[in-house]
Amino acid sequence: MQNATGKYYMVTALKRKYADRVPTTVLIGPYCSRLAGYSVREILTNAQKSAEAHLAFYDRFKPDSLITKFLIRKRSF
Repeated sequence: MQNATGKYYMVTALKRKYADRVPTTVLIGPYCSRLAGYSVREILTNAQKSAEAHLAFYDRFKPDSLITKFLIRKRSF
């Protein structure tokens, strides 16, 4: 499958069909910040830096899909 894309692998898996490999999905959260040289605070407060960090992660690892979810909790003591 030389022309298969990440979308192909994801859709094939969702349809419960077989492909030559299993699709990869990665939950990266704010951990991609280091690849772009930013702090976690920077990517949580600056959309441009967040996009750059996520694209840097994608360009390096080439997963079939990404799950980007930030969970920010504020604790009261």
